[in-house]
Amino acid sequence: MIKKILLYILAALMLLGAYGHIANPDFYGPMIPAFIPVGFANWASVIVEAAIGIGLIIPATRKLAAWGFFLLMIVFLPIHIWDLFQENPVVGSKQAAVDPIDRTIAADLCRLVCSEDFKSEVRSLLIDLSL
Repeated sequence: MIKKILLYILAALMLLGAYGHIANPDFYGPMIPAFIPVGFANWASVIVEAAIGIGLIIPATRKLAAWGFFLLMIVFLPIHIWDLFQENPVVGSKQAAVDPIDRTIAADLCRLVCSEDFKSEVRSLLIDLSL
């Protein structure tokens, strides 16, 4: 049951992300590297995030949508790292990277992600999605 709930939460977050690119495209502009046209990046994100969100809801397309999400995260990670090294990062701050409280939270999150219970849940979810 918890897996279904998490699946629908992820789908909702993807759809909200797609909506965010439409409702507030100026927020994402500074995060997009200069060599990528901002308008193209925003609309491509809308299409991809909405497709993944809808795909996760539909059982017949869930596996493809899960792979799409996985690939999207691979694409987005370097963009977020690039943003962190900018003078004024859009998401987070340079101070957050060195703040001891944030490091403690990050360490707790790492411990959670590395725990056997978490790994077991992820494996089970991937099996359920037939990945």
